[in-house]
Amino acid sequence: MDDDFNDDDEDDEYFDLPPQAQFNISGNDIEKWRYKSIALFESAKSLAKNCCYTPEDPEDIHSVFKWIELHGVFRMLYGMAFECLFKTLWLVFGNTLVSNGKYRGIPETKDHDLCSLEKKVFENVDSCLNDEERKILARLSFFITFGRYPIRKSVSERHPTAPEDDKPVYWCRWSSEDYELLKSIEEKLMGLIEI
Repeated sequence: MDDDFNDDDEDDEYFDLPPQAQFNISGNDIEKWRYKSIALFESAKSLAKNCCYTPEDPEDIHSVFKWIELHGVFRMLYGMAFECLFKTLWLVFGNTLVSNGKYRGIPETKDHDLCSLEKKVFENVDSCLNDEERKILARLSFFITFGRYPIRKSVSERHPTAPEDDKPVYWCRWSSEDYELLKSIEEKLMGLIEI
């Protein structure tokens, strides 16, 4: 009973803080980022159950486009989940994402670029990922942006960073083995978070 009372006291103290302090605390909360990544992984998997089919009639252009778009959204959610997971690890390794009431992110990284996030997060810690896993993250990065919108922001906008020996990414280069590899990467990275 006393523990419950203490938890309530902590909540009251949090809500008594000025909004900037609340934002700083929430933005650097490992659990909030971890739970958001879990929610995105679960959402992606739920969508995958409903879109893992091949259109019955490949001549039915509407059915084919729906299939393409659903797969893009599935990969977008998976990519966003990894982005939140890398931010979780950034916090686990003793860094911050928020200061002075502003989201600062991970310095020296590109928006929605999983390879640049992985490189910076593991800059001072041994990365558990191999080249094959980095390549699939590069391909997945494409969908964090292009799974949301039908076009890029401008014709000059570049694709996310790819490992040096990888060719340009295309939506159609996916297999069931790729999805299994994504699940394996998810488990590896989640395993680095000590709760």
